[in-house]
Order: sequence, then C-alpha cells, then structure tokens
Amino acid sequence: MSRPPIESSPNVRFRKTRAKESIAVEGNPPCPRHLTPAEKKIFRAVCRELSTRRALTKGDGPLIVLYAETVTRRDKALADVAERGEIIVSVSEKNGVAIQREVKNPWYIVATEAEKTIVACMDRLGMTPRSREMVKAVTQKQEEPQDELDKLMGMGASRPARTTFKMPGSELPS
Repeated sequence: MSRPPIESSPNVRFRKTRAKESIAVEGNPPCPRHLTPAEKKIFRAVCRELSTRRALTKGDGPLIVLYAETVTRRDKALADVAERGEIIVSVSEKNGVAIQREVKNPWYIVATEAEKTIVACMDRLGMTPRSREMVKAVTQKQEEPQDELDKLMGMGASRPARTTFKMPGSELPS
C-alpha cells in the first residue's frame, strides 16, 4: 500500500487550509530595567530579528529575557572554562593526607546547561532552521474604526474630546 499524498494527510501540519497568520497581534515587548547592558543588547537584537520576520508579540518578552540572561550566563561560564579548562584538579584531605582528583569544571556544567536552555528558547521563538517554518506571521495592529457618533462628536481614536458635565438644578437663578 502506498503512502497518501501530503495534501490528503490527516496531520494538521500538511493541510492547505492551515492558517498563514497567527491570531496574536504584533507588538514590541518592553525591555526590562533589571537587565544588564549586555543582556539589553541581546534582548533588542532578538526583538529586531523577530520583528523583521513579523513574529514578535508582547507576550514574547519573558522568553526573550530568559534567552538574554542565559546567553550572558553561558558567556561568563565559558570565560572561566577557557581560563581554567574543562577538567580541573580538586584537592581534598582524607585522614590528614592531601588527595588530588581531576573533576569537571563546575562552570563547564553551567555552560552546557545554559546551552540547552538557549536552544529551547530559540526553538520556541522560531529562530532555529527546524522551527522557522512553523512560526506563523502575527497580524498587524489595526486602529479601531470610528462609529458615526464619534465622528460627529469629534472624538477620534487618538484622544477623546473634552466635555463638561452640569448637574441638573445646579444653575444659579439670574
């Protein structure tokens, strides 16, 4: 029995009716103030890249923050690994005798764990070759349409007109 063509596949991924755009609305997430300058630089670079692909929403902010913090943590760990090496000599004492053992550099373990997190974040943001094609473009912001009453009153979507209210019976007799 031969394999059915992709168009008739029951898998949602291969259907032609699959939406080309996401229902999420595009927007730039704010850059948090607690980030270091290096993390802010990474945050803005990722936002710029996702924005050019029309894949950036305000909800992506926490994931991009995690990515930026993890990249700087990995860089710090790799700097220590470059200085001391992947294997270091650990000295401990047993019964008054110094024992030397070779162990993995703890920063090497931090770097490998950070790299796993980086790959996961990149995958979820659509920044890997495999996930890039799966990301749908977000819909662009649309201004709210004005109804006839708003047009007559001069209340645009940008700023409402200033109005004053008078209480009934608050007029002074002349």
